[in-house]
Amino acid sequence: MPHPARAAALAGALLLGAPVASAQTRVDSASTPSATVPDAGPPADSASTPSATVPDAGPPADVEPAPAAPAPAALPPPAPLDIPAESPVSLKVYGDTMFQYRNRGPVKASFDAAHLDLFLTADVGKLTFLSEVFFEGRDDNEIAVDVERLQVSYLFENWFRVRVGRSHTAVGYYNDTYHHGNLFELTTQRPLGIQFEDEGGLIPAHLVGAGIDGTFEAGKAGAFRYDAEVGNGRLADPTGVAIVNASKSEKLVNLRLRWLAPVDGLIVGVNGIYDLVPELEATATDPGRRKVIEAIGGAHVVYMEHGVHFLSEGYVIHHERSGGGSFDIFGGFTEIGYTVGKFTPYVRPEYIRFPSDADPVFQHAGAVWEGAPTAFDARIGVRWLPLPQIALKVEGERFARGAGAQELVSTKVAFGF
Repeated sequence: MPHPARAAALAGALLLGAPVASAQTRVDSASTPSATVPDAGPPADSASTPSATVPDAGPPADVEPAPAAPAPAALPPPAPLDIPAESPVSLKVYGDTMFQYRNRGPVKASFDAAHLDLFLTADVGKLTFLSEVFFEGRDDNEIAVDVERLQVSYLFENWFRVRVGRSHTAVGYYNDTYHHGNLFELTTQRPLGIQFEDEGGLIPAHLVGAGIDGTFEAGKAGAFRYDAEVGNGRLADPTGVAIVNASKSEKLVNLRLRWLAPVDGLIVGVNGIYDLVPELEATATDPGRRKVIEAIGGAHVVYMEHGVHFLSEGYVIHHERSGGGSFDIFGGFTEIGYTVGKFTPYVRPEYIRFPSDADPVFQHAGAVWEGAPTAFDARIGVRWLPLPQIALKVEGERFARGAGAQELVSTKVAFGF
């Protein structure tokens, strides 16, 4: 066994000699990326500190040192994200504000800033996505938020496109041409029969389901276009939209055919809808009703060229109640305008006739059209477009429901950016 004094001298020599190379090795290792090398120990300048701060020199000389642990394998770098230089997403904002005066009613004059529409679209090749989130002010001064459209589609060919989600039903011309942004409409409001469900509209304006559409070129004869849809259909309460249809298994079926005439801007079309309206449970004020078969037929003629705005639609809604009884509703409107510079004067008359017996879907107790044998609405006004992003509309209206009538004057500013 070595003498204690000699052992101390030998240890000092080891500290001042061999460990120097080991410290240099640690300095070189510290310059490599830390992700691929384990902890290299203290920094390089720690070798010059007093011996009290130097780490343990290892096991005694007569003990074989343990083998060094291998360095872990370097991790591969993450794959770069394939993000296009320009995003395919587009966001547009639409809204309107209005002042209205009416000669009858508890409130004769009122300002109104009721609508804000966020319209989001994305196009990637033949794949298209769109959504429309609508903020709407109610009569109770509350703001309601609704996802009016949520649709994805893929265009295989011009004659075949597939779309799924929530969309505006392909019925007539007005319903799926003019959406919730009033900027593009000629008048201040949609026609009565084409209003949205919660506003008393008669046609199913929204559809949650799937559809196909396409256009076939026909040379000198113009072109022909089709739309075919299947979806959830009406709820027992027609003022709602069946986002998830839990009340029936039957589905609404819709077909629309159009001729795009060789005369630019002329469109002639017909459409048909078949659905089964669920039974309505009885309440203290409403006796309820049985299931109702619904069939809707319609036709439209449109010409939009050379400053002319002509749109005429007519429809018949046929209801057959389970257990007996049939009911027919007839309606239609014509919208005419002519653009001179930035001004477009217009007129739109509309007429609806309900059955002599109360219609079981639209005229049950508490419904919007309860007790109305007819409805007539006539509007005359002018739209001014000082900029493409803004429209000022001034409009006079006479609305008659049965024997009662009222006159209204509206001024609306509609915008879109």
